[in-house]
Amino acid sequence: MKSIKNTKENIHEKTVKEPFLIPYAIAVLLVMISITVLLFYRPDRMDMVKINDINNVVENLPKIEINQIRAELANVIKENAEGNIRISRINDINIRGNSYRQNVEDGVQTTSFIVDIESLRQSFRIVNLYSLDGENSGDYRNLANCIFGNYVIFSEFEFVCQDRISLENGMPWADPIQYVLPYSTTFYGIRIGNSIPDKVGVNIVLNIADPEGTNETMMLRAEQIKREALDKIRELGFNPDDYIIEFSWRF
Repeated sequence: MKSIKNTKENIHEKTVKEPFLIPYAIAVLLVMISITVLLFYRPDRMDMVKINDINNVVENLPKIEINQIRAELANVIKENAEGNIRISRINDINIRGNSYRQNVEDGVQTTSFIVDIESLRQSFRIVNLYSLDGENSGDYRNLANCIFGNYVIFSEFEFVCQDRISLENGMPWADPIQYVLPYSTTFYGIRIGNSIPDKVGVNIVLNIADPEGTNETMMLRAEQIKREALDKIRELGFNPDDYIIEFSWRF
């Protein structure tokens, strides 16, 4: 009888204790699931490309900056890819020889280099701005820019390339003028304007009131400032006829 009584007591004890163990078991299971997700499902891995030999070429940058460079390049490659592309399968992103530059000015370290991707027939200039005091160097501290002119080796890509700056400005393609604008003086400012599907727009803002309906002197002054602004565009190395030129007034 004693044995039967002990058995009943054990069954009762297990029945009482086991409900309290269930929450712990669930918690352990959730932790294991979380660890599995972190180990095997890492979206950032898919969003970062491999840049061959980057750790040997690029100096004085922490790993987090290197990863941000890889992520920015991945985004731009996707924008320029035809159809779906598996970022993780691109294995021929190489830093172009003699393109690496690094300098420090006003506490900001600027690192730049060109990457070439033979399989995609694409090239980009990487620009990283790293604040040495640990402060954020701005939203555009990591860029993968289209390249132009003598730096182009895949000529068919020069006229269809898109990068973050051109996309955010609604441009039909990246244009080298975007890297010298905005430009401003006391009398006018020049910036990227409204573009159409096959032409980039440039807006010239005159720092005067709209002379319409005013005296002849004001109208002549406005025309003079317009000519000066157009001459500046030519001085910067661009032909105003290649762009949609729009004029507006500051006041």
